[in-house]
Amino acid sequence: MKYFQKKIVKILAVEVFVMKNQVLINLLILILITFLTNSCSDKNSGKSEMKSPVEIDSSIENKNLLYYYFENGKSKITKDPFQIPDSLRDRVLLVDTKLSPKERMSDKYVYRADLSKLNEKKISYSIILRKDFELNTDQKTLIIYTTNSCSVCTELRKYLDTKKIPYIDKNLEENPYYQKELAIKAQQSDRTISGVPVLDINGVLYMGFQKKIIDDNFK
Repeated sequence: MKYFQKKIVKILAVEVFVMKNQVLINLLILILITFLTNSCSDKNSGKSEMKSPVEIDSSIENKNLLYYYFENGKSKITKDPFQIPDSLRDRVLLVDTKLSPKERMSDKYVYRADLSKLNEKKISYSIILRKDFELNTDQKTLIIYTTNSCSVCTELRKYLDTKKIPYIDKNLEENPYYQKELAIKAQQSDRTISGVPVLDINGVLYMGFQKKIIDDNFK
């Protein structure tokens, strides 16, 4: 198809040069526009990438819905939104376990809900970038990836609590999703994860209990 389009364009170009016919000029312009449009379409054909995550069933009756909230810097999960303390309901993440992480595009997006006025059967939510949820441009955010069996992780938590440094504790044993999340971050940062704890300071990963790095970033 492109071959014939090019041949027609060449023929018409010659005709226009010789005859200077306004009708042919208009026709040539039309064919050129069509040709360029088709060329762009051919480049994009066959691509059916999902540009945004799917909508979720946000009704309270949805048994597949999990609610993530943060208390004292630690993430907690519940299936009952009414168990979330009132003061923490304005920053809740919704996860519909019926959908796969790929459908939710969970490496890039989160479903954020404000449950401060939880008096309706259907919960209003917005889909935002994960980095926008986790990171605060006015204040550095510390996320630690830990396990229950890691003694160094325990020392890290105690140190942060003593220094009164706020942090989000993502326990890899308690929530398998965090394992995938950390793997994605490591891949994006071209880092190799060899153990825990792992520090995430505003999107930059550090391996182990890096006391000096913590002190430098959270003075």
